[in-house]
Amino acid sequence: MNHHSYPSIKSDASKTPLLAALMAVVAYAIFVVVRTVFAAKGNIAAFIVLGNSFVDRHALPIQHLPQVNGPGYDGQFYFRMSLDPFNLNEHAFGITFDTPYRPSRIGYPLIVFVLAAFDKALVPASLVYTNLLAVGAIAFLGAHMAKDAKISPFYGLLPAGYFGFTFSISRDLTEITGTVFVLAALYFMRRQRWKLATLAFSYSVITRETATLVVFAIGIYWLWCHRYVISPRFDRHKAPFPPYIWIVPAFVYAFWGVVTFLNVHQVGLKSDLAANLYFPLAAPIEALAERLSDINQLSSLLWLGQSASWATTQAVAAAQYRHSKATPWEKLAWLVTVLASLSLSSEIWGNTNYLRSVSLSWILAVVVLWGSKPSRRFIASISLVSWLISALPLLLFI
Repeated sequence: MNHHSYPSIKSDASKTPLLAALMAVVAYAIFVVVRTVFAAKGNIAAFIVLGNSFVDRHALPIQHLPQVNGPGYDGQFYFRMSLDPFNLNEHAFGITFDTPYRPSRIGYPLIVFVLAAFDKALVPASLVYTNLLAVGAIAFLGAHMAKDAKISPFYGLLPAGYFGFTFSISRDLTEITGTVFVLAALYFMRRQRWKLATLAFSYSVITRETATLVVFAIGIYWLWCHRYVISPRFDRHKAPFPPYIWIVPAFVYAFWGVVTFLNVHQVGLKSDLAANLYFPLAAPIEALAERLSDINQLSSLLWLGQSASWATTQAVAAAQYRHSKATPWEKLAWLVTVLASLSLSSEIWGNTNYLRSVSLSWILAVVVLWGSKPSRRFIASISLVSWLISALPLLLFI
């Protein structure tokens, strides 16, 4: 097996990765400011999208927060958890969880809680600031991983430039923060910093459960390399990393699942799988047919463009798979996340949510295709166009 030797941050001149991180933060900060002024009417708390179906406005610890009629959006539940991440009751602070898997995503609210210095009044802004910092961290890690592939660190902006992140930061969602810890874990694995990689994976799985797909892929790769248990002649193919990298995060996820079960008395993962999984390719095809039949609508055109961007990136990554300089476990993680993405339900594919739920498959596709010069330039171009087009409606509408 070929062992990659990657430089550490300390051994690199990290000015360029820092510049890439700054560029990403500035781009998203401009987006946030313009959205706050126009769509949110000057109130950044509008990003939460509190709905009267799950929120009793008069029971909120912060008064005069904007509220909409109807169910609102997912950010309201992360807002509630950020007020006190360790209060896992179904009802708290005037907000009721819509599904039992919400408390399993404690990672993002916990960071917000700390960033807000435990001050509830600062939580609405801290929800956005946390994602802004996370975007910078993604670009920083991406820049270093791009340097591993011996290409310009500015290609590290690609992971931070996923069009779905414009929606995530606009609604105070978990995808951006979850991506940071997955990328950090992969980065530390490349540097053979096994314990740091384990910590990053462990935090990623309690930030967003889709990170368990990457941990699963890491575990499958390790087990495959250690199949000498059945046949000793495969002993030379042992995985170049210790088993605790995937065992500990799996335990952390299971442990936190038990903790949340004791509070909400339902299995969050069961609820999540039942709502979001379907037969492979069925939901994307159904959604495509529906959008084509309603192609005169702006939302359908936007969905078609975003889906084309995502699908093109996956196709290019597949074409470059054999020649990619990505590690074998990164390639396997990409395959697992693509299969999972194509198996999501119509609730995901048919929704106008900027395909935020398939962000990991896009991020890992970028890691796979970094080794091809024409491909990465092409993907960089469509990524920029997709990001700009996706951002425009969010500047005007909550």
